Amino acid sequence: MVLGFLIISNSNDLFIVFLGFETQSFSFIVLLSSSKKEFENVEGGLKYFIVGVLSSIFFLVGYLLL
Repeated sequence: MVLGFLIISNSNDLFIVFLGFETQSFSFIVLLSSSKKEFENVEGGLKYFIVGVLSSIFFLVGYLLL
């Protein structure tokens, strides 16, 4: 999580900011679904991952068209 903040604070390019956000979101997904005793935690982590992947795809397509 801290690595994502460091990447964002030291970036000079929009793509590097994107990589910092993705690093942060990956750590949040791991923290969200860390408890495997309850199905809701794993389900929430999976949904957050799927939405994150879709938004990343849209962002990268827009970045390439820029």
